[in-house]
Order: sequence, then C-alpha cells, then structure tokens
Amino acid sequence: MKGFGGLVLMMLLAGCTAGRTIRMEQVRNFAPDRPQQLLFLDLLITREGAAGPEMVQIINAVAAEGLCRECGQAAFHGGYRLLCTYQYSDGRPPVTETYEHPLLRTVELFDPDGSLDRRPVSAREGHLSLRIQYDRSLTRVELFSQTPDRGPHRIHSIRIKP
Repeated sequence: MKGFGGLVLMMLLAGCTAGRTIRMEQVRNFAPDRPQQLLFLDLLITREGAAGPEMVQIINAVAAEGLCRECGQAAFHGGYRLLCTYQYSDGRPPVTETYEHPLLRTVELFDPDGSLDRRPVSAREGHLSLRIQYDRSLTRVELFSQTPDRGPHRIHSIRIKP
C-alpha cells in the first residue's frame, strides 16, 4: 500500500481512534517547494449509543496550493461544539476554531401549538471537513468536544510531520 491512501485504509481497518501522525510527503498533491499550501482533512466522527465516547477517523487528506481566506466563524445557538486547536512549533499561540458538532445539535422544531421549540438531536455518525493553512511550523491539530453539561474534552489529536 503506497501513499496516504494505504495509511488511511490501514487506519480504517484497524478501527483505531487514538492520535494519528500525518506525514506531509504522503499527502496527495503536497509539494514541499510550494510556499503557500492548504491542507484539507476529512474526518469521520462516530459513537456507539447515546452516551458513548466520540471516535475520530481520518478518511481523506489532500493538499492544494493557495491561502486560506478569513471567512469568520458561524454563530452557534446550541451548546454542542467541536473545537479545533492548531499548535505551532515557532512560538505562535495556538489558534482555535469552532464548528457545529456533527453528532450533537440543537434544532428548532415547530410544536403543534404553533410555537418554536429547541430540542437536542443526536446521530451516530457525522463528517467534519477542516481547511488548514499549512506551514512547516504546524505540529498538531487537536479536536475537542464541548457540550452544555461537560466542558471541552479532547477526542482526537493529529500530529503533523513535515
């Protein structure tokens, strides 16, 4: 099995959810001589049962030439979030981005009496796509789950090797 695709297949077959290491030379379309690159990570987040722990698998990783445009953060009305923290080796402070939790969400539903009601909705499987501005000092991507009854807790860690 050559390249990153073989690594992903081995991870999926093993069913591991512990931290992973991504070697950038194995990422599709990565070119070490390009000064500005994006790293796209597609993650599968699953859990067994309503109270089971979240498990994360990397299902795809692709590099592309370019810069991340600042799009801002979406407003979240529910208390279910995924926090993604990027850590760097050059002394830069960690950067955290917030995403809607793909497994735990709050949705607005109409009641028969005509009012709106917010209710939690849960799923067993969800996807998260990350777009990361890559540079050689990026060392780690950590994923935290946050719920209203529990503060942020780490569910996955990805080490990045140049």
